[in-house]
Amino acid sequence: MEIELRDLRYFLAVAQQESITKAAEYLFIAQPSLSRRMQKLESELNRLLFVRGSRKVTLTQAGGSKNGRRKCSSFTKKRRRSCLLTARA
Repeated sequence: MEIELRDLRYFLAVAQQESITKAAEYLFIAQPSLSRRMQKLESELNRLLFVRGSRKVTLTQAGGSKNGRRKCSSFTKKRRRSCLLTARA
């Protein structure tokens, strides 16, 4: 089982946006493609990561919590900042 970094980025976007459609727009990819990638990730992990509602996606316990989502958001902001600083140097 090999999980790609891209899949983790996609997972974080879906968790932050709480919508596969909004996450797809945010990531500039097609919604069906993102949905399939998330299903594949769940299959590889053998865990249900999201509860898919008609308009909203929520994380399961295996997918994380709001506190975990905040930590991921903080991490991605720090990562982006460090990438920008590296690019400027």
